[in-house]
Amino acid sequence: MNETEGIIRSGCPLYSCRVCRTKTGWPHQVWCELRPMTVPGCAECRYRSARNDNCVHPAIRKGGAA
Repeated sequence: MNETEGIIRSGCPLYSCRVCRTKTGWPHQVWCELRPMTVPGCAECRYRSARNDNCVHPAIRKGGAA
């Protein structure tokens, strides 16, 4: 794979992969099982609460803008 493969292109600037914790704009780690998913949705984000179906990113909880 070259450097441009596996780059996360999420619409959310706060996105972080739930498996490898890599953020938007960076490539997934080579061992990440979600590496083929380069345009992930909220369900694949480590800050998504499945129980409440909302974002629990620290910036959101403290009233910061996303």
